[in-house]
Amino acid sequence: MLINIIMNLILIPKLSAVGAAISSITTQSFTALVQLFMAQKTFDFKKNIKLISMTLLFIGLCIGINYTAYHLDINWMARFVIAAGSCFILAFSTRLIGIGNIYRILKYGEE
Repeated sequence: MLINIIMNLILIPKLSAVGAAISSITTQSFTALVQLFMAQKTFDFKKNIKLISMTLLFIGLCIGINYTAYHLDINWMARFVIAAGSCFILAFSTRLIGIGNIYRILKYGEE
């Protein structure tokens, strides 16, 4: 919370809403990492390095795809479809999402 307030005080006067967004995502990312570290220490989970690597690769590539789509000189809706579709295909190609998972979700829903 303190990190968010300090970053807001610094970034909002300079960058307005973008500064607030940067502050928020930074704070949330930091909190998530701290919680992951604490859960790992508390429960001694096995580390799945392959899954972690694929997830980080996916995140990095999605950021790159969205950055590239943002700079295309086309309608915003087309940019959105290109970015979302590309990231969805990327999720399948990195095997973070499988056809079986989609089928189970559609067939059984949330229980």
